[in-house]
Amino acid sequence: MYIRQNCIVVISLIVIVLTPIQAISEQSTQWRLPEGAKARLGKGLINDISYSPDGKTLAVASSIGVWIYDAQTGEELDLLTGQKAWVLGVVFSPDGKQLASHGQGYHNSFYVYDTQTWMIQHTLTHDEDRYFISSVVFSPDGLVLASCGSLDNTINLWDSKTGRRIGTLKHNPKGSPSARDLTFSPDGETLISQSTDKIIFWDIKTLTSLQTLSVPTNRSLYSMALSPNGKLLAGYSSNKRESFIYFWDVNTGRLQRTIEAPESWGLRFSSDGENLLSASYNDPVHVWDVKTGRLVDTFYAGESRGVAQGIRGWAFTPDGETLALASYAGYVELWDAKTFRLLHATNITRHADTCNSVAFSSDGKMIASGHGDARVRLWDADTGDFKRELIGHRSNVVSVAFSPTENRLASGSYDRTIRLWEYNKTTISFGGFGGGAVINTGHKGVINAIAFSPNGKMLASGSSDGTTRLWDVNTGAHLRTFPPMDSVIVESVAFSPDGEKLASGGLFDIHLWDVNTGRLIHNLNREYYSLGGQSIAFSPNGKMIAGIFEADLSEWDRGDRPPPGDGIGLWDVDTGKLLRRIRTGRTWSIAIHPNGKTIVSSGGFYDMETGGHLHTYKGGSRSLAFTPDGETLASGGYDGTVLLWDITPTGAPVSPARDASGNTLSVDVNGDGDVNVLDMVLVANAFGKSDPDVNSDGDVNVLDMVLVANAMKDRESNVAAREIFFKNHIQPILAERCAISGCHAAPGVAGLDLSKYDTFKKGGANGPAFVAGNGKGSLIVKRIDGGGMPPGGPPLTTDQILFFIYWIDQGAANN
Repeated sequence: MYIRQNCIVVISLIVIVLTPIQAISEQSTQWRLPEGAKARLGKGLINDISYSPDGKTLAVASSIGVWIYDAQTGEELDLLTGQKAWVLGVVFSPDGKQLASHGQGYHNSFYVYDTQTWMIQHTLTHDEDRYFISSVVFSPDGLVLASCGSLDNTINLWDSKTGRRIGTLKHNPKGSPSARDLTFSPDGETLISQSTDKIIFWDIKTLTSLQTLSVPTNRSLYSMALSPNGKLLAGYSSNKRESFIYFWDVNTGRLQRTIEAPESWGLRFSSDGENLLSASYNDPVHVWDVKTGRLVDTFYAGESRGVAQGIRGWAFTPDGETLALASYAGYVELWDAKTFRLLHATNITRHADTCNSVAFSSDGKMIASGHGDARVRLWDADTGDFKRELIGHRSNVVSVAFSPTENRLASGSYDRTIRLWEYNKTTISFGGFGGGAVINTGHKGVINAIAFSPNGKMLASGSSDGTTRLWDVNTGAHLRTFPPMDSVIVESVAFSPDGEKLASGGLFDIHLWDVNTGRLIHNLNREYYSLGGQSIAFSPNGKMIAGIFEADLSEWDRGDRPPPGDGIGLWDVDTGKLLRRIRTGRTWSIAIHPNGKTIVSSGGFYDMETGGHLHTYKGGSRSLAFTPDGETLASGGYDGTVLLWDITPTGAPVSPARDASGNTLSVDVNGDGDVNVLDMVLVANAFGKSDPDVNSDGDVNVLDMVLVANAMKDRESNVAAREIFFKNHIQPILAERCAISGCHAAPGVAGLDLSKYDTFKKGGANGPAFVAGNGKGSLIVKRIDGGGMPPGGPPLTTDQILFFIYWIDQGAANN
């Protein structure tokens, strides 16, 4: 429930919270951002592309949603984020009025959008599958949608106009391979489903199987394609040693031809049916003559950039004259579909693979991000503009670091090299030392991390071979090798602020070394917890070092529940003593604010002195970095993007504590990332006990209750002080919790359609959903404040409820 207590306790602790600002102008970098983020750099990894039937629009399925582009200009038109997971596929209806998307996520649903409004029209859900929908196709007349799930052995047929299920097909018995791809025959009378062990032809009218095609034993079928005239079916099959493409006669089911082929993720016939194309993430596109089975051409994406690349998506224009290729590096090129020669690159760019590392330049004006597509990307930290792409590595770029003293950037890669790049304010120029730009490190394993020394003269590298090495930045000379760690793999490295110590983090331990002598100073305490060295950081004063830990399940000998989840460990650098453990939940990265008082993990901010939870942000990340002034946080994610968060100090009341075992507590008593009435109930039910003792006075009493209530009130004040926007704050909640669930998408239960602003404003059978200027008195607030809505799921968080209240109080504009 929303805050009803009036008790306020004045507490002077200054904490860090996230608030949106207007420093970056409204553009696609700000579309559909997580709450609190001010910009998104990059557009997410491409998984599929599809042209509208008129060829005017291109839909791009990405790791952050569906991007809608003007196919002629490459201009971004919209970003659809109804699906709260990676989107793996998109397809337009034959009349272009609908767009279906499907992808990952444990909600076994896919979505149909109205292409006039780009609002969700239908949310269609499988009954059994609890993973993701693997294929969705329209029938040629557009009246039927067919879908199959990755763990579901059924195929569902839907009325595309009403969203009603009209049939179900069983591709395989439970426990056998499920259907992973679907296609309709050109006349729409037959549906073809493909799993790894077979292909089945179905009569759509009778819902019965017509014929089954099998693949040889010990081979798995991964993709298929039907020729434009519907007479020939191709399938790609592979085992660990070899791979083949099969051609079947659709009418007879007879295998016509088998050709040996390279690894492929997809097949597609040319519009005239004379060629079959096979695609790969790493290898070139192969073109096969359908009549002879002969390889007639190969070509890579990336020719417009001078770098050969595999592809992640492809689509023919409706007229069949042009082939669009989405390269692994995240841009779209257009090729002649007859000659398979490059026509030109498009303006559709900045779709990148996983962001493994992010760093700010010493002046805070530039951001570097290292990606899984072997690229380093440079961004303007103030505007969010993409500046440049650095190409040179042959594999995953896992670590980037700016020199603290020179205009120099270093990048480390799985190709076992370190590259140095020199730059100035207006241009990035490839430079280096001793006439070369590459340090061939000699590591026997991949490089996982690099770091500059504070004076910029040395560079450290950590590798999966277990060693940490030091390099002279100016000459490239090898200075020292620190011996292998107990955990075998070095995942992170960091210099102390004075440059005298070097920390190397592994899977199970963190070693602290003397830089000058190579002596091991400490093997940090792991008596109670096995460490995870994916990320380590020194405090600005050099007195503490932080690292990620995981709960040691060997200690779990009780019959109730295992130990709490992962978190952060803080150690005294001089003594090596473990100072405290902070429960954060699963995290991959940490960063310490320049003020030395706050540490951030993949999901929240914590007070380093007390371990108390200060603030939650929804930007789960693989890499974190603060600007030197501490005013901006950058988080790089698995989705390939970098999110920028504005950091503003406020006087939020927080009084965390630790329990008898040394584990930290805070006003967020139940650890759900929200301070609300549930935390107060837990405290109230524990009166007279010793846990949860919020203020550490040895007793749970009304004082603990006051601290929680005060934090709730302060959160309300923080929200009230902000301008709430419908598109950024309200609409995403409605889409995720109300409209997508099916209850209040058109036409909506009780006539209440929450899928768009106009129908939300109109209300339903029970009257207007809100009255501008009267947040607490509006019907929508009364329903969500009591916890009864939305049904079938967790209630909205306190912040989310407050968003509705103050958006309505501020006039409920369609902003």
